[in-house]
Amino acid sequence: MKKRLTEEQIIEAIKRLEAGMNPKDLCRELGVHMQTIYVSGL
Repeated sequence: MKKRLTEEQIIEAIKRLEAGMNPKDLCRELGVHMQTIYVSGL
């Protein structure tokens, strides 16, 4: 079964990345692969 992020989680992730959060830490926290961040344009 594929786990998807909610809109709220995506918005929060974008805000955190714009604030300077390390993408690796964000991926670990959300439970997604680094490639997910780059493919989705976050």
